[in-house]
Amino acid sequence: MRGIYPVLGLLWLTTGPAGAEIFRWVDAQGQVHFGDRPRAESAEQVRLPRQSGGGDEAGPGSGPSQAERMELQQRMLDAYRKEREERREARRTAARDREEQERRCLQGRAQLEDYSGALLYDLDEESNRRFYSDEEREALLERYRKVVERECGPG
Repeated sequence: MRGIYPVLGLLWLTTGPAGAEIFRWVDAQGQVHFGDRPRAESAEQVRLPRQSGGGDEAGPGSGPSQAERMELQQRMLDAYRKEREERREARRTAARDREEQERRCLQGRAQLEDYSGALLYDLDEESNRRFYSDEEREALLERYRKVVERECGPG
């Protein structure tokens, strides 16, 4: 909703002849679009306040000049471009995060599987094997079960 007001402002400043219709609709990806013809069943007509005096035909001082409108339009386009890039970067970051979580999930599952079917031991200072007790082994397996549940989800 925060992006609609600048768009409406831009449309208001650049509206053509009186009686021109503006339609608003949302596409399948959730993007909001505006146009002079409805492009979707769900398109709704947007009512904009009329500018007194008919825009450019009005005398000086009655509204923004063509240069001011162009500058405003350029600033708004730059802001939209920046916002799109930020959303694109957020999607990339989310995808990297999902890939990293998937990697941790697979690694945790593999570790749990390895530990489940093996005798577990540590090496002491003299490189002698010290086998895990049943309680130590179960505690280690439980730790990896929690890792798998956290990274892979329940089930």
